[in-house]
Amino acid sequence: MNNCLSSKRKSLENELFIGVPKKEFQEEFGIDHKLSFGNKYGSLEDIRLWEEWHKIKISESHRNKIYRVIYADKKTPMKTLQPLMDYFKSQGDSSIFIALRQEKYEDELKLCLMEIDLKEPNLSILEDINLTEWLRSKKR
Repeated sequence: MNNCLSSKRKSLENELFIGVPKKEFQEEFGIDHKLSFGNKYGSLEDIRLWEEWHKIKISESHRNKIYRVIYADKKTPMKTLQPLMDYFKSQGDSSIFIALRQEKYEDELKLCLMEIDLKEPNLSILEDINLTEWLRSKKR
């Protein structure tokens, strides 16, 4: 992806993960995409608590520099991501970041941050589109 941003200050990153649970957890949590806060699964209602927990670790002078990063499987359906993006928009955010593997480094762990404008149209009505397909459509 040619529009990757360089990594920001990692300690200010508020990480959320969306993906299918690992094989060893699928019996307990199922095979559907789940929202994860580090090592705990949660829901949209849990985000505010997660953010407060993250803020108390950051000095007050840096709290306004906290940014959100969603780590998502490439095949994550947009209908799964859209409620999360809508939530952040309702909280006053104008953008978020999505961490992705660069396409030319598929076998490596190199990630890039892609800034997503939350003013984009709602794509959740496109049932079959996934994150990779949506990002490719934005390049056109």
